Amino acid sequence: MATEKVTIAEMFHAGGYATGIFGKWHLGDDYPLRPMDQGFEESLVFKGGGIGSVPDLPNSYFDTRLYENGKPVEGEGYCTEVFTDATIRFIETNRKRPFFAYLPYNAPHGPLVVDKKYSEPFRAMGLDEKVADLYGMVVNLDQNFGRILNRLRELDLEQNTIVIFMSDNGAWSGARRYNAGLAGWKGSVQDGGIRAPFFFRWPAAGLQGGRKVDRIAAHIDVLPTLLDATGVSKTDGIEFDGVSLMPLFRDGNANWPDRNLYFQFHRGLVPQRYQNCAVRNQRWKASSRAGDEVQHDTKDLPLQPAFKLYDMEKDPGETTDLASQNPKIVQKMKASYDEWYEKMEHSRDWAVGVIHIGSKNEPVTHLSVYQDNCYNFNQPTGWSVEIERGGHYRVTINRPNYPPANLVVKFNNKITNLPLEQGENSKIVKLPAGQGMLDIWVEPKKVSSAEVGQRPVVALAGNWEVTATSTAGDCDIEFLRE
Repeated sequence: MATEKVTIAEMFHAGGYATGIFGKWHLGDDYPLRPMDQGFEESLVFKGGGIGSVPDLPNSYFDTRLYENGKPVEGEGYCTEVFTDATIRFIETNRKRPFFAYLPYNAPHGPLVVDKKYSEPFRAMGLDEKVADLYGMVVNLDQNFGRILNRLRELDLEQNTIVIFMSDNGAWSGARRYNAGLAGWKGSVQDGGIRAPFFFRWPAAGLQGGRKVDRIAAHIDVLPTLLDATGVSKTDGIEFDGVSLMPLFRDGNANWPDRNLYFQFHRGLVPQRYQNCAVRNQRWKASSRAGDEVQHDTKDLPLQPAFKLYDMEKDPGETTDLASQNPKIVQKMKASYDEWYEKMEHSRDWAVGVIHIGSKNEPVTHLSVYQDNCYNFNQPTGWSVEIERGGHYRVTINRPNYPPANLVVKFNNKITNLPLEQGENSKIVKLPAGQGMLDIWVEPKKVSSAEVGQRPVVALAGNWEVTATSTAGDCDIEFLRE
């Protein structure tokens, strides 16, 4: 993440709330990208994007290795239950003060692992083994979420605690998986990929339960809504793209202006205009190259828009393209998308979050090929870093078999080539302070002159997930002395 951005945890911490996260973070594993650096007083998380993926190998959903406020710990039992236990302890500890508890469960997410007692009923129905396990994970999650609601009731916190239940995206494609008749899957900007549940409960505010609000909303509305509800002040200088939903919650007949929401999904660092994107208002949805999330080569640029148009009130399954019948609507929504895209491009310039090395807040920095924040076209190209202290660093790289080789350290195009003997995997290198691109790899003792100083191409068979099968190339960097 871009560390200069202000998180929801930072705003609520500044507003006097205890803040805790228990589960998935996925915004950076190194200082200053960790949750403990971004406003969370308490954190119990795993590294990377999922338990058991790089840089979290080896790991398991049972007795999971986790990181509590930055320090490794071993959980006891199934991960969903461990995160629930930690959340309940956090609530109990802070029940006398305002608290913000963020519980992003890892489940249900691959690998699909759960106690068979949860999945057996679905298996008995004839469902596929993986689908049965996934639905079993949902049953387990449901029970654990119920435990939290019960504990709030027991602690007499139920009435004045805002509880939100939501998800992040639609189901990953798979046979016989229920997707409510919606088109597309995770990775697509069709509603089967982006539509998600959002339940909001706050009895003390007099909100009538069991009521459905049909107005469109998105994740960008969550923070403005919570600030409005709690009275916590917005950080100075922050602009919101979202709006507070409290008027809709308080009055289902509230006057609510229509608006456009924007969606885009891609692989790689830099998105491309018109690639796997959508614009949605209350009735209409225009999408271009939907489902095409694979990063295109630069030779294909610029991409041409190919917008389709759907009447979502009459056709939520996106079955009938009405673009040819409504060219003015398509043109208006395309123009709106162009304006949004240019605003996003200008505000971020697609910059990545910078990992700090040599910081006293993290003596040893672990860099993973999978977490390479300049990952491009299925190839790692280095890490965007700031070396806080110039001096001597020990670089320890993970490599199989440890044959004689060369350890290559490249910082801002300056290359240091260090020989590794048989069985050796670390060397001391001198690095200057400053910000730039750092790349580290191992190359054979004998390479052609054209290959010297060039990171070897990694064969990924066109599938980014192949990188999640090995930690080869991961390394640790430790500051030793000036």
